[in-house]
Amino acid sequence: MTDEFRPSSSRPSEESPEEAWEDTPFETDVESSVDAEPTPMYGRPAERRLGREIPLWAIGAAILVVIAVLALLVSMVGGGEPEGTPTPNAATVAFQQTMEAMKTRAATPTPVPPTPTPTPTPEPKLVVGRKAVVTGSEPEGLLLRGGPGRESPALVILKDGTILELLPKPANVAQYPVEADGYTWWRVRVLSGVEKGLAGWVAADWLEPMSEEATPASSSQ
Repeated sequence: MTDEFRPSSSRPSEESPEEAWEDTPFETDVESSVDAEPTPMYGRPAERRLGREIPLWAIGAAILVVIAVLALLVSMVGGGEPEGTPTPNAATVAFQQTMEAMKTRAATPTPVPPTPTPTPTPEPKLVVGRKAVVTGSEPEGLLLRGGPGRESPALVILKDGTILELLPKPANVAQYPVEADGYTWWRVRVLSGVEKGLAGWVAADWLEPMSEEATPASSSQ
């Protein structure tokens, strides 16, 4: 009875379901033609590939840099002063001149003036008309005698510090001052002390000459 319900046109299929699915045709040409975009009349411009094309402004900048470098090299080789160099003002010129003057002074040694040699002051000597002071005679003192020589009588004893005036050569003496008994004898007048005004002879070994500024005015003979 099972054979009666089977259609006459059908036959049992010997193929597997997977093989049957693969053999089923698909009309892909129709679908692709429907979904495809229409071709434009004019061609699409080619896309720019970034990183391979150099912009025009970069090329112009490179040219300007090269021109500037060439101009700088030409000015350096020529050695001339570039045009448009600002003129230094008066303050800058004065400062430069001052610095040059300071360098010149530092380089040139200042001449040292020679030290003047002091003129030696002549030591006062026992001279006629000058003054002398008695010194180095203590404790005995210096004898004022009536004539040159130790044999002449003593008139008074003069103490240290007594100021005397050296008198001119007497008329009865051939050589003045007189050399006698191992001493040099001068005729003097006492200008200070209780013996002031008294005249006589003293040995020069105990006399020290005085300058004019340090002695009082002498009295007349």
